[in-house]
Amino acid sequence: MISMWKLRVCEFLAPFTTFLVGFFLLTFLLWLILAEVYSSILFGIILLLCLSFVWWLISPMVIESCFEVRWVDKESDPLLWNLVEEEAERAEVRVRKVGIVDFESPNVLTYGHMAWLSKMVFSRGLILSLNASEMRTVIAHELGHIKHGDMTIITPLVALLTLYHKIAESYIRSRLERRRSPIHQLVLAAFAYIFFLLTYPQTGLLSRVREEYADEFSVRQTRDPSHLISSLIKVSRGCALRPMDKSRVEGSPLRCLMFIDPTTAISEVEEMEDLLSSRWGIDVERLTAFLGFPRGRTSEEYGFHVFENFRSHPDLSHRLEHIIKVGKESKMPIVVGLTRVG
Repeated sequence: MISMWKLRVCEFLAPFTTFLVGFFLLTFLLWLILAEVYSSILFGIILLLCLSFVWWLISPMVIESCFEVRWVDKESDPLLWNLVEEEAERAEVRVRKVGIVDFESPNVLTYGHMAWLSKMVFSRGLILSLNASEMRTVIAHELGHIKHGDMTIITPLVALLTLYHKIAESYIRSRLERRRSPIHQLVLAAFAYIFFLLTYPQTGLLSRVREEYADEFSVRQTRDPSHLISSLIKVSRGCALRPMDKSRVEGSPLRCLMFIDPTTAISEVEEMEDLLSSRWGIDVERLTAFLGFPRGRTSEEYGFHVFENFRSHPDLSHRLEHIIKVGKESKMPIVVGLTRVG
């Protein structure tokens, strides 16, 4: 188990560090204009506070610029709506809007600048890949972000990453398609990458800690670590089978909000499956019923770009072991496929 203070410290450090970096940059620019230190500091603080508030308000719209979502209600999709509503009531939180996005890879993300304005968006691939029990555990995982309050902090930070990706979008697409980028694209990407480097480390740290808490919350609320594990396996393999899906190409800046980071899934799914087979004897092929995918491919073949070089989630193997540990400590039976774990 992780102490709650670790999450709270990360929730403080991530926005504070980002604000501090912005303060120094903005104050320096104002000093170049005003040539007066104290005025630059004062105006820098006031201006940055105003900009931060506006950014916090519009951050959900910035995130939604990465995808086209179809919002559903109880009449248009009663099954999905009821699954979310029932788990939300048990968690004593509210999900204001539920949507579906046309991504083939299975995934889900939850965001919002206020807990009571939270939005949960499912990929079409996730709905087609998981059964009702697995969906409940994934929904509970996402509700954990609302319950813990970390969603409202990470949403504006991810919106910043989205802005940097938009600036470098041409370079990223060229890299994914393994084409040579013209010089102007490289210059824009380099500019965006500098600000990306100033934002991502603290955002990624918060994201990794919050994912472990959300896994713990899902296990405790549903008392079903078995289906959370099978969900993790299916979603990871589903992402790895579609390395050029929109969830990775267009949704790359949203990795910190996703249930599974597509880049992590692509690079770590083989290691995770080997662990499942050697340590617990779990037959992943039988469990997923997916076609196999080429093993041993390199990052160059997948076209990984510099904006993907940072980790947004814990290792897949670590997440599995953590879920199993929480389940065992709570004395819950863990059966994955036809295999009893522990």
